[in-house]
Amino acid sequence: MNMDCILFRLAIGRYGILVKVITKIFFALSVLPAMFALLFIGQDVAAHAYNPRVDIATWVVEPSRLECRLWQGIPSYGRAVFANRAGDRQRFFLSSRRKVVTKGKVVLESQPPNWMHNVPMEKIAVVDGALGAVPLLVQHDLSSRLLDELEEGMSARFTHPGWRTNHKVRVEMTSVNFTEAYQAYLDCTHALLPHNFDQLERSSIHFDTGKTFIRKKFKKRMKELGNYILYDPDVESFVIDGHTDDVGRNGPNWELSQMRAERVKAYLQSIGIDESMLVIRYHGETRPKVKNSNKVNRRINRRVTIRLDRGIPTPGLM
Repeated sequence: MNMDCILFRLAIGRYGILVKVITKIFFALSVLPAMFALLFIGQDVAAHAYNPRVDIATWVVEPSRLECRLWQGIPSYGRAVFANRAGDRQRFFLSSRRKVVTKGKVVLESQPPNWMHNVPMEKIAVVDGALGAVPLLVQHDLSSRLLDELEEGMSARFTHPGWRTNHKVRVEMTSVNFTEAYQAYLDCTHALLPHNFDQLERSSIHFDTGKTFIRKKFKKRMKELGNYILYDPDVESFVIDGHTDDVGRNGPNWELSQMRAERVKAYLQSIGIDESMLVIRYHGETRPKVKNSNKVNRRINRRVTIRLDRGIPTPGLM
């Protein structure tokens, strides 16, 4: 083999090595960004944890005949809140100071205290989350389960989508100092009024043909209204509207609708409602609720309606 062949083969070999080195460099350059991206995504997916310090964790009870609340403050996050409104069922929600920007699932878990070494963490449920400042809202059954876990000394943990894409937030509420506050909350729920504002806002009092006599069941309803406003200072007035069906002449029907409205007003006054809160109007047969086409419909139209007029709503998280 002559010298030229040897030099040629050496050149080819070196060139091949150079090509391999360059190829590896390009491959590394193409892979590294993806690896870094995966690294950062992994960091985003890792949950950002919020939990109260065990040594200063507290539960707060907000008692009212209209709504009971039991909540724990989560430092730098917001609140974990149990709420039971009069005439309604209990619910639980997370109230966050920052708004969640992506929809996703929320994982609810029960976590034993450190000294329960043999008790595993338990997944309670996976539910749909929500955007905004209330990323989690669950109704009666699940909220009751959470209370049971806390009463047994467990902590409750929630993992939900966070403040940016590919971000998770983990929130924990602890059972430390829970028992006494829970008993106060239960006492409050037992004393709730039977109805809330939405259930009482509009009422109808029905009458027999040509009559102004108020039947017993409608007096009971008006007593419920009178009892309710003792605890809701936002109710400013009762708007009372008298109506008739189309039986009889127009003129007498105007008078009859006025008499019915006045009778309802007088009864509300008799149970302690201040006259200044009572506004009466009467419309005769001009505003039927349904067509006066049969006996059933006429019975519906012979009515006085009572509407509770509320001013500024009572403030609340939910």
